[in-house]
Amino acid sequence: MTVRTLGKKFQNITINGNAVFIATLIAPQDNPHGLILRSCSNGREITYGTSRPTGDRFDLTQIRIPTAYLLTNDVFVPAGNGVFMNTSADFVIPVQMSWDVLNADGTVA
Repeated sequence: MTVRTLGKKFQNITINGNAVFIATLIAPQDNPHGLILRSCSNGREITYGTSRPTGDRFDLTQIRIPTAYLLTNDVFVPAGNGVFMNTSADFVIPVQMSWDVLNADGTVA
């Protein structure tokens, strides 16, 4: 059994799902060379795209990442894309995630 790499950057936050329908976890401007999303546990759908979805939380212009996929796999998010989460009507949504940012040559920073 291989050991998974944890990202060098971590985020442990709580989101109020009644106030926000789509939460920005990593903004597009914070991803200049791409990143590798190592883990994200929150039980909700994660998407990524070049801009934050507007209106409908199930915007089909975003690339969807199944929740269970991040438990065992890493996800490459291309440069200029942000990571977003669809919330639900819940006051307390914990999000624990880790990721690595990449250098311009594709190596982990």
